[in-house]
Amino acid sequence: MTPGGQPTTNHGSADDRRQTGSAFLLRLGRDEPIAHAAGRVLSALTDEMLRYLATAEEVGVDVAIHETRRRGKQARAFLRLVRSAIGDEFGELDRRYQAAGRLLATARDARIVLEAFAEMFVEGDEAVRSALIERANAEEALLFTGADRAVDEVEHTLREAAEQVSELRVGEDSSAIIEGATASYAAGREAGRVASLSRSPEDFHRWRKRAKDFRHQIAFVWDCEPLAPEDHDRLYELSDLLGVAHDLVVVREHLIEVSTASASDLLRAVDDRREVLEGEALALGPQMYARSPDDFRQRFSTRWNEWHSTK
Repeated sequence: MTPGGQPTTNHGSADDRRQTGSAFLLRLGRDEPIAHAAGRVLSALTDEMLRYLATAEEVGVDVAIHETRRRGKQARAFLRLVRSAIGDEFGELDRRYQAAGRLLATARDARIVLEAFAEMFVEGDEAVRSALIERANAEEALLFTGADRAVDEVEHTLREAAEQVSELRVGEDSSAIIEGATASYAAGREAGRVASLSRSPEDFHRWRKRAKDFRHQIAFVWDCEPLAPEDHDRLYELSDLLGVAHDLVVVREHLIEVSTASASDLLRAVDDRREVLEGEALALGPQMYARSPDDFRQRFSTRWNEWHSTK
């Protein structure tokens, strides 16, 4: 077992990443009413999810699952961004996107484990590698083949979400976006504080979800420059660090199930790498969340109002 290239958080330059991705490309327009933006963004994301599932054989089952889940997370982040404008329908619509993602989670986790193992261990235990490949292929096949194709339920749930989106009644108070982003910022700040005290994988995972929510939300409103570029870079780096650390938690769980003679060495290497990533996240967190939630709200509100007053 030879450790190879460690899981990386580098997915292109920060500036490139600010200009790409479905959340960024679906960013809000300066004079766009919230009701229109909600329908446009949620409909586009849901349509993309259904399209990926329908073309899974062409794009690759693993790609279809990953991209569908990613857009589902973006849709849920957008819902939180405009939650107060959506009102009572938030809960049901959020649960539909969540349910669709969960149906794909087992297959996605199996693929993540295989990819992380291959990246960490250039000459990993071949028995483990074979078992992980077999599991990933089997979980993906279960979704798209057989009488109980789980993907059918995913598509049904997403069509229900699309219908609900088409009938949404959304309020026009622009402060909803400011309050939604501030709530996500505050939640991430608090989650980081809790993780720094507990150091538990569960709390780091909660921090990851809150940081990723905020990252998606900032992409949707990026044209008003809610964050300084250096803070946006920190947000991407932080969410990546927490994401890979959580992937390694999942890797550990799978390795235990396919235990071999070298399992203890593998588990130790995974744990060591996860602790390094979590330590880097803890060092970065105070920089990312240096502002108080009130200070963030004030800056975002100022930038939002300046953007809307510019013609």
